[in-house]
Amino acid sequence: MLDFAPRFSSVIMGFSNTWANFTGFLAPQTTGHLVKGGTNSLASWQLAFWISALIDVPGFVVFMAS
Repeated sequence: MLDFAPRFSSVIMGFSNTWANFTGFLAPQTTGHLVKGGTNSLASWQLAFWISALIDVPGFVVFMAS
């Protein structure tokens, strides 16, 4: 970020770090909600992993394209 906006690199990094930490907190909460504690079924885990893949794959594609 220092190359793009040297005067505002700390603010930009602060926002990006906040967003990254928020998603790191939200992912286990969402997975716990999907699995529903005691039900622990294969279908609920599959849904959790599919949601994770749907979030991760576009980021991977954009990273590889750049």
